[in-house]
Amino acid sequence: MLDALRRLLTRAARRRSLAFQVRYRHFKGLLEANSRALEMMADISATLAGSACFSMGYVRRRTTAIFVEACKIVRHMEAISPDDARELSERLDVLRGQASACLAARPIAPDAPHILDMADIDRSRARLVGNKMASIGEVRAKLGIPVPDGFAVTARLDQELHRRSGLQDRINSITAGLDYEDQAAVQDACQTIQSMVVGMPLSESVEQEILAAYDRLGDRLGGDARLAVRSSAIGEDDPRWSCAGLYYTALNVSKQTLIDACYEVEISKYLPRSLMYFHRNGLREEDMPMCIGCVSMVDAAISGTLFTEDPAAAPDERRMTLQAVVGLGIGLVNGRVLPERYLVAKDPPGRLINFEPGGQTMVTRSRIGEGVEEQSLPRREDKTPSLDEAALERLAEYAIRIERHFGGPQDIEWAIDRDGEVWILQTRPLQIGCPINRPTRTRLLPELEDRYDVLAREGDCASAGVGIGPVVVIRSIRQLRDFPKGGVLVTRRSMPELVQVLHKVSAVVTEIGGTAGHLAIVSREYRVPCLMNVPGAASWQPGLEVTVDADARRVYAGRVAELEPAVRQTPWLHPLTDAPVYQALRGVSELVLPLNLRDPTDPEFRAAACRTIHDISRFAHETAMNRMFAVGHEKAPPDHDVHRLVFDVPLNVYVIDVGGGLVAEAPPSGNITPEQIASPLMQALIRGMTTRGVRWTGQRSIGLRGFMSVMATTMADPNRANGELGDRSYAVISRHYMNFSSRLGYHFSTVDAYVGDAAATNHVSFSFKGGAADSVRRGRRVTFIARVLEEHGFWVEQKDDFVKARVKRIERDAALQQLVTCGRLMGAARLLDVTMTSDAHIDRYVERFLSGDYSLGLVAEGVERVKTSGSAET
Repeated sequence: MLDALRRLLTRAARRRSLAFQVRYRHFKGLLEANSRALEMMADISATLAGSACFSMGYVRRRTTAIFVEACKIVRHMEAISPDDARELSERLDVLRGQASACLAARPIAPDAPHILDMADIDRSRARLVGNKMASIGEVRAKLGIPVPDGFAVTARLDQELHRRSGLQDRINSITAGLDYEDQAAVQDACQTIQSMVVGMPLSESVEQEILAAYDRLGDRLGGDARLAVRSSAIGEDDPRWSCAGLYYTALNVSKQTLIDACYEVEISKYLPRSLMYFHRNGLREEDMPMCIGCVSMVDAAISGTLFTEDPAAAPDERRMTLQAVVGLGIGLVNGRVLPERYLVAKDPPGRLINFEPGGQTMVTRSRIGEGVEEQSLPRREDKTPSLDEAALERLAEYAIRIERHFGGPQDIEWAIDRDGEVWILQTRPLQIGCPINRPTRTRLLPELEDRYDVLAREGDCASAGVGIGPVVVIRSIRQLRDFPKGGVLVTRRSMPELVQVLHKVSAVVTEIGGTAGHLAIVSREYRVPCLMNVPGAASWQPGLEVTVDADARRVYAGRVAELEPAVRQTPWLHPLTDAPVYQALRGVSELVLPLNLRDPTDPEFRAAACRTIHDISRFAHETAMNRMFAVGHEKAPPDHDVHRLVFDVPLNVYVIDVGGGLVAEAPPSGNITPEQIASPLMQALIRGMTTRGVRWTGQRSIGLRGFMSVMATTMADPNRANGELGDRSYAVISRHYMNFSSRLGYHFSTVDAYVGDAAATNHVSFSFKGGAADSVRRGRRVTFIARVLEEHGFWVEQKDDFVKARVKRIERDAALQQLVTCGRLMGAARLLDVTMTSDAHIDRYVERFLSGDYSLGLVAEGVERVKTSGSAET
């Protein structure tokens, strides 16, 4: 009878042990998923706080990856706490839907028309036809100023095209992992995407709508129309980003080639210069559907641009600048011809202040059939202006009215036909760039010219500033693939393709180019110094270091020390926080990063109260720990014996043995001492934690600023005040394995290790996150931890206030010594963040730790202050 009872109890114990082993595997999987999720949270936080560009591909990858880890956490919870897992799964579904909404493209009304005639277009239609067409429609409708008649193909067509057969998803998959610094990879990606778009034919009904709009226009004009087919993408000509010169324009297009021209404009959104511009400005390609403007060609005798404010003038100087060329203006905006330049007054409108004759040697005109051609143009000997007083007055009058109506300086394209009629072709917000500080640097000119060789003393300042770097002469687009960061881009003629490397250049110099052209506009957006019309620049020696002072119209050989303070270290872009890609990541982060569930004793610490991925991670981790160890859950008896470790460290450490972790004489449950632990891994960690000098008791003296840092952080998040200093820590141990998880106050650390006789399978990992102080001080603490671990041979990853370190393939004794180091580090870093008032503390504390001073020179009565700026911490 007794033998039967003994066998029954043995089988029951074996079943309990097997059940625990299954749950433990899920528990360990949950810990791993939780660690990866915390690492991703730190990466998202650091990305939002940094200044580096990132793409929608990064946003999608990060979002997908962190939701995958959250799903794993919930799946592992099913084996540990099924009821909680069901609640978490429901909360995760809600968060997934909200995240999808953050990443989705802004929709266009599905019932919007495919076509809008010019008479139906004004600024209220900008979300359908883009800013370019909406603005000229506004000029015509509200101001009555002559604008060529036409129609627009709306954004609905682009969105229908991209939704068909999952085209947008396929495009996203191509751009997701694209390295935008690899010009060849960008080129290949663009060619692939363009082929995919061209392979999506328009429906016959849509083609018929476009051709019917052409016929209506022809009826209004009294004959067959010849069209300029232009981009008018959503987001183009925005006050923050112009997209100047990115897209394709087809001129003198007939009905027979209209559909092909529309396709050419559509796929120009996927030119390398376009994708690079989107990336550098944080724009979402899917939020910028291509609208297409189809307007009647103007038989231009003279064309040009007009800035309603002179970028080189003082704010109180009321004057405008015009540039003009004979024929069509394509050569002017592409920067391939030297135009006539006019400086005119606003009051009285059009009064000529200054005129500079151009150097135009070719003219672009419409062919008799369709398309355009370039013809040679003899140089004019008389050098008289092509624009007379009446034309200047009319242009100035129109420009002032347009500027007043739109409420700011405008960049206007215009044309005068052979009958003398003035037409407005385009208006957009003027990109002024940084103000020119010519007087300050002009005073230095005599001194600099005596001291340095001057390569150029003339040219036109298209974008102000100073740039220093080696000369890189570009003669073909292929050379852009290998353009070095920090080079001075020198070229004979301005080309729109140069835009794709502007983020790398320190300055731009061209022999020929227009300061109103596309390259000049984007240079001003990027705050890249740009000097145009510099004779002989393309003959400069490649690799020669030069200093470009665009304001003073000088280029010096060598590095001019006196001008170095004026150099912008990185190209300026619009604040990243305004960018759509940033806003998408910010929206996702609000569903991921905030931690609302902090106090496990709070009645609201429950699965249904989880509002973020961080909440799910925190709740699952805490709940899994409690369920596994059944600490404080009398109604749920443990599947395995749990012991409380009593030792000289004031931590609530609970230990569970999964095989060989305790000595045979250890009690079946209750308290144990370090002497009753058989696991050499846990023994090593305890040796480190109890090393002489490692302080666990007493408070760090943190000083007034440290105290205020903690108070400010807690006040910003009142839930932090509910944290319990000294939460439970858990150790799962065996003969060769240990996982130690500790939440002490506001920070969380984990040590995971496997150490056996074979070095190939051995590993030790350490992770640490959080703290009570502000983000700067928390960052200093993890930098200290990272530096110490690097010195001990760990491979370290650090993001924001999170650090993860690993060492693999290590001999047994060396691995155990690394665990000793981890134990020492856990004690030494306790509350260290609030004491780190200066970056100088990092080096000091690292040096002391490595020298064996594990108290880091800190004593309970006070902290030796690191003096900065001649004053000490109060």
